[in-house]
Amino acid sequence: MLPIQESAAALPPSVGEEAREDLGEIPGVRFYHRRGQAATIHCTADIAPQVRSALGIQIVSVETPKKDLDLDLLGPSLLPWQRDGAIALASSDCRLLWWSAGLGKSAAYMSAAVLLGAKRVLFVTRALGRNVFARDSILLKERRRIAVVVGEGPQPRGAAADAASVREANMPPGRELAFTTSQLQAVRRANKALQRYRDKGADCFAAGSVDGALAIGNGVFSSLDLPWAVVVTWETLSHHEAEILRAGFDLAVFDEHHCGKHFRSQRTLSAHRIAAAIPTVWGGTATPVPDRVRDLWGQLYAVGGKRPWGTSLQFSKRYAHATEGRFGGWETDGPHRIGCSRCARTT
Repeated sequence: MLPIQESAAALPPSVGEEAREDLGEIPGVRFYHRRGQAATIHCTADIAPQVRSALGIQIVSVETPKKDLDLDLLGPSLLPWQRDGAIALASSDCRLLWWSAGLGKSAAYMSAAVLLGAKRVLFVTRALGRNVFARDSILLKERRRIAVVVGEGPQPRGAAADAASVREANMPPGRELAFTTSQLQAVRRANKALQRYRDKGADCFAAGSVDGALAIGNGVFSSLDLPWAVVVTWETLSHHEAEILRAGFDLAVFDEHHCGKHFRSQRTLSAHRIAAAIPTVWGGTATPVPDRVRDLWGQLYAVGGKRPWGTSLQFSKRYAHATEGRFGGWETDGPHRIGCSRCARTT
């Protein structure tokens, strides 16, 4: 994970009593960290002049938080680092969680989305771990409905499904002929697999498409509430891209983000188009650099855009000493390093 700055949860040891005396009882100050004649403060912009005057120093860097976070929204069962990760994401201190496997990234994502006040969330992950979000939704303080999309979505209407499978898989009305019998059976099996989490209190169901997941009255529950989050797999992301773009998501989270590393792959291109259309984008993985430094480009581009990171080739030239190959193309097998014979980098 990217570095987390000191938060309002607890003042860092480096602050000590001296900082508290300097700040006095100024409301709105979240934390203060002083280094000689410089200081870093988290506070609201309207009280920045008052804080500068109270500190009585020449150089002050004031960082205004994106929004005040209601930490009471976090579930009581979260582990300490999950709370820190959720706060860091929601306060824009970071956009990527590069955590080891098993630390609970999915719980941190969902908790951060709750803190941010997201109304409709898209989670993209590998098919193997798509049910993890349904499982970890139990850790949220308030129950949220999770929809898991199974399969590649509607197919040409020539491959029609039988009516019994349509009813059992709870497909949205008017879409029956777009799903094959095997797809509907896959949705039915996925719903049975999710039953173990529903028995523990999760509100989750499986659907055959994003449109189906967002259809009112999906038939799995008596409630007509729309799902708060939709889970789509990397393996089928391109097939659901059009439905995702018109669904009105306000937050996208790319889990297992290294799956979108290659600049020419369809799922990477789909991820970047989806990221460009959604206001807030986060990512995370346990293996940010599975092979080469250039693999980072797809993740950084998705959360940061083209302006800071450029194209894949520009990124490779800057950070992976890209050079023209003997037989065409570019060689980008390693990072820049001091004393590199190819790029003659000295610093």
